[in-house]
Amino acid sequence: MKHLLIILIIALALTWYCQLVSTQTEMKTIQNEECKVCQQRTVDEFFLSPPRDTRFYKFTFPADPDLAADLVWMKTAYYYGIIDISKPEDFFYLPFLLSTITDLAPEWKFPYFFGSYTLLFEANMEKQGLKFIEKGMASLPELWELWLMKGYYFIKYKKDFKQAALIFAEASTKQRAPKYLAALSVSLALKGNERSLAEQLAKIFQATINDKNITRRIAEKFK
Repeated sequence: MKHLLIILIIALALTWYCQLVSTQTEMKTIQNEECKVCQQRTVDEFFLSPPRDTRFYKFTFPADPDLAADLVWMKTAYYYGIIDISKPEDFFYLPFLLSTITDLAPEWKFPYFFGSYTLLFEANMEKQGLKFIEKGMASLPELWELWLMKGYYFIKYKKDFKQAALIFAEASTKQRAPKYLAALSVSLALKGNERSLAEQLAKIFQATINDKNITRRIAEKFK
């Protein structure tokens, strides 16, 4: 039995090594005058890709996949720290790392917050960012912050104020969501020349929100 276990571990190690070699790509040198250690290094010199298949972690950490997620998160934090945000190619591995973490710990909130913002607004990875947000929404549907990020996605990338208004309206109904999202959804509907939608949303909010300041602000938008 021990010999079989050793053989399996060696096989996994070899598989991982082959993956590491196959995923390395040549990137430009990162220059950082304030970080002497970082000078004359490339992203790839700092980065060795974790295994692509999460079954590796479930075999290695069968009782605690959250620990594996923590380890990959530490790798992600280190990798992010040496990224030059002015170079989009430096973000190449980030979607994979974030996907691995959230596969292992699907209810861990922070990677979704970090990943959705970074992929959309720093890396400008439109498709990957939206896909990652929707993955988080599927795992944590009551997390209003992810609805907020999806709404901003439609504002920034699609200029679709109607869709953003509907998303913010839904976000306002989530647990612990700030009620100003309701007023914001009405504003976006008006900005998108969707007055009938704005009136419909306002009518719903006036009947369901107990905060007089918010309902007053919504009413003032139609004056």
